[in-house]
Amino acid sequence: MVIQVEVVSGASQGEARRNGTVAAFEEAGMDVIAIQTGDWDRQKAYNIANNLLQSNSDLKANPRLLPTQKT
Repeated sequence: MVIQVEVVSGASQGEARRNGTVAAFEEAGMDVIAIQTGDWDRQKAYNIANNLLQSNSDLKANPRLLPTQKT
């Protein structure tokens, strides 16, 4: 299973990137279970990723791909 936090929704290039990523995950046999928007906000993206990971205990995260929390 895969979650995706995108930068911004509504921009055509972002939507094309998202659609291509989802297609690649699905082609590899992975289920995309959530796509949410971080709106260029690192803290928002961190919170989204953290909440999705906590609510889906069977997901595994690659720490290098997670947004960092602002200090």
